[in-house]
Amino acid sequence: MINDKLSTKEIQNLLSNKQFFDIIVEDCVDSTNNIIKKMADDNAKEGLVVIANHQTAGKGRLGRSFYSPDEKGIYMSVLFRPDISFDKSILLTTVAALSVCKAIKEVLCLGTKIKWVNDVLIDNKKVCGILTEGKVSANSEKMDYIVMGIGINIEEPEEGYPIEIKDIATPLISENRQYGQENLKNKLVAKILDNLYFYYNDIDLEEEYIRYEYIPLSDTLGKDIEIIDGDSREEARAIGIAENIGLIVKNDNGIRTLYSGEISIRDRQK
Repeated sequence: MINDKLSTKEIQNLLSNKQFFDIIVEDCVDSTNNIIKKMADDNAKEGLVVIANHQTAGKGRLGRSFYSPDEKGIYMSVLFRPDISFDKSILLTTVAALSVCKAIKEVLCLGTKIKWVNDVLIDNKKVCGILTEGKVSANSEKMDYIVMGIGINIEEPEEGYPIEIKDIATPLISENRQYGQENLKNKLVAKILDNLYFYYNDIDLEEEYIRYEYIPLSDTLGKDIEIIDGDSREEARAIGIAENIGLIVKNDNGIRTLYSGEISIRDRQK
C-alpha cells in the first residue's frame, strides 16, 4: 500500500521549474478540471495546477466519468494559455501523454504505450486517462486557455475496479509491479510537470519533435482497429501518424486521417 500524501511543498521541492507552476493540493473536489476552468475564467495565470486525492465527479472523454477513488490515484489539472489555434490544441493532449509516459519511466522504470490519442497503457491496460478542455478566444480563432486533466491509477481499490472498467484498467502498483521507495505520488507529479514544461516552453510545442517522440510509443500503429462513431462501427487498419497527431487509417473506402473520435483495437476484443 502506498501511504504517500500529496503535498504542495514536497512537489515544489522536487520541481526543476519552480517558477512556472502554482500548485494547489485539495483533499476532495468534484473535478479538478472544473476548478481550473472557473479560475481560468477569472483570469488565473497559466501554470496553475490543482491536484486532488479524490474526485466525486471526475471527467473522462466523450462525456464519460473518470473513476477517482480516495487516495488511490493522482487526479490533476494544469492551466495553459498557449498562442495556438483550436485545431492545434491536440498537441497539448499528446504532450500530456508523453509527459506521463516519461515520468513513469523515470520514477518507476516501467515501459508504457499510448493508445491513440491519449490513453497511457501498461500491459495493454489503461493506467492513465487524459482530458483536455478549453475555451476559444471571443476575439480570434486562437485558444483563450486550455485545461489539461490527467488521472493516473496508482493502486487498485480494495473492492476492485467497477465492473465497467475492471477489464481495461490497471494500477501502477500491484503484486507484479512493486515500488520500494517513498514519495511516489509527489515524485510522479513533479516529473510530469517538469516534462510538460519541457514540451511547452523549452521546445515551444514543436510539432515534428512531438510527433517524433510519439510514434515509438504508439500502441495503435500497424493494428486492425474499429472506428467508433455512436452506434456505428467501421473496421480499418492504422498505418501512420500524420501532422497534428492525426491517425492515418486505411480500409476498402480508401485512406483518410482521423483527428478526433474513438477507436478500439480489434485483436484485444477476441
